[in-house]
Amino acid sequence: MAYAARIGLAIMVFATFFLAPELVARWLGLEAGWSLRADRVACLQRSPSLLLEFIPGCTGRLMGTPVAINSHSFRSPEIRDDDSRRILMLGDSCTFGWRVKPRRTYPAVLQRLLDKSQPPPGYQVINAGHPGHTAYQGRVLLAERGLALDPYIVTVAFGFNALFKEGDIEERIEAEAARHLVFSSDDFLMSHSRLYAWARWKTRPDATTEAYAESTEKYAANLRAIVSLARDSGAKVMFISFWNKRLVRTCLICDHQPARLRAEFVEVARELSVPVVRYRGPVRDYVHPTVKGYRTLGRRIFEAIEEQGWLESPVTSGLGRGAPRRDYALQSGGARWRGRTSLPRPPREFHPHPDPQLVSPMHPHADGNRSRRADYANDHSERDTLPN
Repeated sequence: MAYAARIGLAIMVFATFFLAPELVARWLGLEAGWSLRADRVACLQRSPSLLLEFIPGCTGRLMGTPVAINSHSFRSPEIRDDDSRRILMLGDSCTFGWRVKPRRTYPAVLQRLLDKSQPPPGYQVINAGHPGHTAYQGRVLLAERGLALDPYIVTVAFGFNALFKEGDIEERIEAEAARHLVFSSDDFLMSHSRLYAWARWKTRPDATTEAYAESTEKYAANLRAIVSLARDSGAKVMFISFWNKRLVRTCLICDHQPARLRAEFVEVARELSVPVVRYRGPVRDYVHPTVKGYRTLGRRIFEAIEEQGWLESPVTSGLGRGAPRRDYALQSGGARWRGRTSLPRPPREFHPHPDPQLVSPMHPHADGNRSRRADYANDHSERDTLPN
């Protein structure tokens, strides 16, 4: 009887101090703000070297974005073991394809263009983009997994996540690796307790007092390291820039940091003679392209690769070496069109426009007042003119 009484007392204590407050929190509808964290639904898990990584073979949804992860932890089809040349596309959420279906991302657009223009075995485009990743994490990912895939071309698209004031990314990775059990418990409670998640969100550190995730010096050093690693393995390197004037001018708490990071990006590209494709298209928020923008960017990358002479076979779809050439030149902060008399000016639709639905001027993942149905309106209303 004494044992049964103790069990009953334990149940009563649990119900009083844990279960009842949790039920009240759910009844009140308490919600925590969204942040990147380990979550099985979002196919994310902790990584001792990358902070977060995708769960191999997982299918889920990340902030409304459908994700299907291959066995190499990439949002990409399974990697074929054949004679095709591989293009490894490193980057953050812009490369991953924020709030668009897998086939709408710019790596997928590039893949379809290559499939259409190149004979078998052709090329494999690997989308190695990961939301939240910085150039440091791209450097680690390339060294640990990317080079093992023997890429022919490596594209690099990092920058925005260096602005988040959440502490130096290298120090955060070391700290979380040393306290794995504590952070694993935190992940469990964040996923299963509405009250705990709400309390954690309300007591989060003041972002203005933390260090940037990546300083300008470390950002430049990591970009140089990525280029060195790729070229030493025999790969060709191309930069993709998502820096834009709107982002640089409107970050009120960044103390001109975006301008400094963009300047470092341009300097590294010039110093190491890395070709740059600069995105100038429509955006959902301050940085992420729309469906139409991703399609345009995929075409631009395809044209830039052709112009560099990196394709095995001449393109016969009007973009080949017999067509008017499009040169990419590093001028005043990025790759711009260098005009020739035989080439029309870039379409006006590539210039960014304001997004009145943005909730936070600093967080590109903010929902605004749009529903998921509205977010995907573009996806279902626009007809994709590229081959399936």
